[in-house]
Amino acid sequence: MEDNKETYIPYIAYESALAREERHNKRLITVILTILVFWFMTIVGCVWYISLPVETYSEISQEAEDTDGDVVQHI
Repeated sequence: MEDNKETYIPYIAYESALAREERHNKRLITVILTILVFWFMTIVGCVWYISLPVETYSEISQEAEDTDGDVVQHI
């Protein structure tokens, strides 16, 4: 003999499970948006850092035969 019983889930249990899923989805969306915002902030920060002006300093020293000192030229 086979038991062919269908199980029914009460509507109140279905509603509570649905409400729990909605809260879970809201948290997931919040976490994903937070991660995306920080990711874009990191990219913008890297681009800003790369675009900062760079000071270059080079010292060229050259001796001339008819002078006593070094000539220092700043570029």
